[in-house]
Amino acid sequence: KREIPSLLTDVSNIIRRQGLESILFAPRPEEEANFFAAVPVNLRLKGGFHDLMLFLDQIARMSRIVSISDVNLSMEKGDKGDLGIAARATTYRFIQDEEEEAPPP
Repeated sequence: KREIPSLLTDVSNIIRRQGLESILFAPRPEEEANFFAAVPVNLRLKGGFHDLMLFLDQIARMSRIVSISDVNLSMEKGDKGDLGIAARATTYRFIQDEEEEAPPP
C-alpha cells in the first residue's frame, strides 16, 4: 500500500516527460477482490498522437502492472491537431493478512 503514492507520482512524471497536458488525474476508491485490490485512476490527457503513444509505451514498460482500459480518443479543438485521451489506469496491490482480519472502521 505504501508503494501506491510513489507509483502515481511515476505515472504523473511520465505524463510530463512526454509533453502531454494533464486535464484530469483523479485517483478513485480501491476496488477489493479476494486477495488483491485494484487501484484505479481516471485520466484525461491532451497531446500529439506520437506523444500519447509514447506515454502508453512507457506505462507498459513500468516495473509494476498498470493496465489501461476504457480508452476514448477524440480530436481536440484548435489548430495544433492534438488528440484527447480519456482512460482509466489501474494498478493492483495484494491485500495483507492484517488488512483482511481488521474489522471495518
